[in-house]
Amino acid sequence: MRWAALEARQLFSTGFFHVVGAQGVVRAVTIVQGLVLARMLGREDLGRYAVFASVLALGAIVAQAGVPSALSRFIALAEDRKRQKEIRDSAATVAILWSLVVGASLALPPLGRVLSNESWVWGVLPLALIILPLQTASQSSLALLHGRAMLQRKSGLESLAALISIMAIIGGAMGMGVSGAAWGRVVAAGCIAVMIGRVTGQRPSAKKVCPDGFWRFALLSLASSSFSTMIHTADTLVLAIFRIGSGIIGDYRVAAMAYLGLSMVPAAAMHTMFPRLVRIHRDGGDLAALCRRLGIRLLAYGLTVGIMGVVFLPRLLVCILGAQYHGSKPFLLILSMGLPFRALVLGAGSVILALGRPGLNFSLLLLSGTLNIALNVLLISSIGAVGAAWATLATEATSAIAGSVAVLVILRRSLRAG
Repeated sequence: MRWAALEARQLFSTGFFHVVGAQGVVRAVTIVQGLVLARMLGREDLGRYAVFASVLALGAIVAQAGVPSALSRFIALAEDRKRQKEIRDSAATVAILWSLVVGASLALPPLGRVLSNESWVWGVLPLALIILPLQTASQSSLALLHGRAMLQRKSGLESLAALISIMAIIGGAMGMGVSGAAWGRVVAAGCIAVMIGRVTGQRPSAKKVCPDGFWRFALLSLASSSFSTMIHTADTLVLAIFRIGSGIIGDYRVAAMAYLGLSMVPAAAMHTMFPRLVRIHRDGGDLAALCRRLGIRLLAYGLTVGIMGVVFLPRLLVCILGAQYHGSKPFLLILSMGLPFRALVLGAGSVILALGRPGLNFSLLLLSGTLNIALNVLLISSIGAVGAAWATLATEATSAIAGSVAVLVILRRSLRAG
């Protein structure tokens, strides 16, 4: 009993339940938002909105240039709080200017025409020019709180941001349909950026005060995040490129939304543990034992929710959304089998970054992202939309195995060197 209690204290460190609660609110709001939009817009319009959201999600990763991930690590290592804020302001200013360039490139109509034959999609992509800089500013400010391990305040801001987002997007959809939902994202991004910026005191800065290695870490994090996000957006984009109907895309996005929602707990766990992993590695603590316990719990959680997803969730979604989304069942059954792998992927990625090995993390995600795109193109062209779900499952399994092996090798080398 004492051993179990000690493990529980080590895993569920201070701030864990606050983060889980906040992530629960964020995920719940996201799921509710998706369910309301699904009922309100219908399969066709939901599919169109999903294409827009997928392009915006990938654009946001490129716009942020890996700065939030780098800030979380380097702020955690810096001791002086004034220095931490200077690093944040300097790096965030560069990232916001870069996000304007990315937003301008997404605003080009030819990109929308390549992604979809829907004129609506490329008609609203110019909104990225407004949304992306605002999101970059918000994420940079949150990274300051994350690096300082101020998880309760960060979690509260994330919960409030999620509530602002759902009100703006659903309010826009009620008034103007699918176009209103897109404009709602603009309003939400602006309100959230102002709120978080005022709380953390973000200011533009032209000073070059970032520590050595910051931008290398940021660029590697950018590449890693791009491939990580691509795993969950490439399917929608490839479906659109192959001219799969908007209704089928809507069915698939409903299943993907439920799949990502079920990964909330392992995501929250690793979000909480990241600053602590960095410090344990810096101070020469027993990181191997902690990672071993963490891996067992993440795998157990993934298996549990995976079984629940296969058995109960397909019927539940149809009961909530109606018979029009009956087509989401096969997608959800396949994706649910990937939940154990998804939990391990989240754990391995966080540990590798905490160990200061962004290059390795990038290599693993490059492998996963390339595999995911290739499988999506191959399977969707041969067996249709269900190929997107099989591609995601295969990618998650490959990433989990490769990441777990990489962590074991690194830890064993560290023990031998010690």
